[in-house]
Amino acid sequence: MLSKITKICDVYGIPYKREYNLGKNSYSRTGTKLRIAIFPLSREQLLNLHRSFIYEDIDYKVLGNTTNVLFLDSQIYKCFVFTTMLTDYELYKNSVIVDCGRSVTEFVRDLSMHSITGFEGLEGIPGTIGGALNMNAGAYGYCITDNLIDVDFIDSDTNVRRIAKSDLTILNRSIPQLKDKIILSAKFNLVEGVHSRIEKLTRKFHISRHQYQEWVYPNLGSIYIVPSLNINQDLRKIHTKQNIAIMVLYWLLFKIWFTRPLFVIRRLFPSFNFPFRLLKFLKIKSYNSEVASKTTVNTFANKNYSTLELLEYFVQLHKDSNGMIKLENEIYIENIDTVLDPDMRARQLKLASKLSRSKL
Repeated sequence: MLSKITKICDVYGIPYKREYNLGKNSYSRTGTKLRIAIFPLSREQLLNLHRSFIYEDIDYKVLGNTTNVLFLDSQIYKCFVFTTMLTDYELYKNSVIVDCGRSVTEFVRDLSMHSITGFEGLEGIPGTIGGALNMNAGAYGYCITDNLIDVDFIDSDTNVRRIAKSDLTILNRSIPQLKDKIILSAKFNLVEGVHSRIEKLTRKFHISRHQYQEWVYPNLGSIYIVPSLNINQDLRKIHTKQNIAIMVLYWLLFKIWFTRPLFVIRRLFPSFNFPFRLLKFLKIKSYNSEVASKTTVNTFANKNYSTLELLEYFVQLHKDSNGMIKLENEIYIENIDTVLDPDMRARQLKLASKLSRSKL
């Protein structure tokens, strides 16, 4: 199988690396080895590669920066195609066309340079344009689809298709028409703004992201999609609803903590997360877990944990929320070359199965 893959890559001049270390190179630092990692340099190379793999019946997975994918450490994977070299973009008077592999963060900076507004809240999202569109990524009230015009992708017949935003069903962290599609590029509408205002907004969101998100340890951002967009609020309601006095007290304390004047205090003491520590007293297991990030319980902090330990934490957080949240991260279990630990894999699959059934 590997010889067939390398031959196809050599024919089209596509770079690849054998025995790629996922544990060192994936965003969450999970997984072990990958037999072959492929890095197409253009959308034409990606299209030719896909068509060849379909013809030869070669199983593979297309990935971007792996910022939303958890890999199992009980197996060696076969073949991944990474889009991270597809980073070109073309600016026009009122629009921009950007390749699927450009990081969202870099794209926002590119647009800020040209005084383009409407993308500021996406600053800091580490995924690629293709990955962001697959899951309708967003932050701080902004979504990747806000200024979208259309998307080019490869359909099931290996043809390039273009779909307009008006033909997409845009849901919270989901676009069904783009699910599991290989996105090639996207076109966005551009609106000129005031340079100073764009800079002010971008700095504000950047500071906020570092204040409330994990940036010390490898992670995958939010584990679950939270209905209220505030997991502290949701878990507080669940675990105080039997005691009205405690519920009111916690509500008042949270309101005070998140007022603007206290923002200075929170910046001076970044290691002190008042809501996090407060909720520990409710004896919510996930809040007392070492796996949880110290900035938000909805993010793990990978301190050299196994995938099994991370999945166990996912399940615990799901239980603590009474199943009211839906998994955002992808747990990738397919494309197997070799199973290293059958028992561990069986336990991981059992946990993954529980998580896949979680609904809003």
